[in-house]
Amino acid sequence: MSELDRLMNDREIPQDLKYAAIQHSLDQIKAHYAVDKELANHVEQVHENYKKEISAFLGSKATNYFDFYEKRAETARRMRPRFTATLEGDRIKREFLKSRLAEANEFFKNLGVNVDDIKSIRKKYSEEFRLFIDKRRNANAKEIHSKGNVDLNSNPEGL
Repeated sequence: MSELDRLMNDREIPQDLKYAAIQHSLDQIKAHYAVDKELANHVEQVHENYKKEISAFLGSKATNYFDFYEKRAETARRMRPRFTATLEGDRIKREFLKSRLAEANEFFKNLGVNVDDIKSIRKKYSEEFRLFIDKRRNANAKEIHSKGNVDLNSNPEGL
């Protein structure tokens, strides 16, 4: 039996190393949870700010706007399985997107607001969200890179 096999045998791993491994796993789970919670909180805050600005811009028409986009999202979820990687699926997707655009144009025309104003508000919050995500990705990449640089001489036993 090799030394590695002997060490891997659960019965021969010292109890304090088992506890240290468990604690390390718990610490990593907590750190990931904190990052995920921070991301969720930020996304929620951006969404709330977006809704407030849209509501302030549209006034009493805001409810119609939010209902319209909720229905659009539901319709898209129902249609997505039909967008297969076939000629028929591509045709269905093109027709769906075309009718969706026409429906949105008609909605905004009836609402009596400038579509470009709504687009600029949506773009502003989309950009804020994208910048935050990029910042998180860069921080995660730096963290992974720094963890990848392990000093093999720091623990001569290899544990």
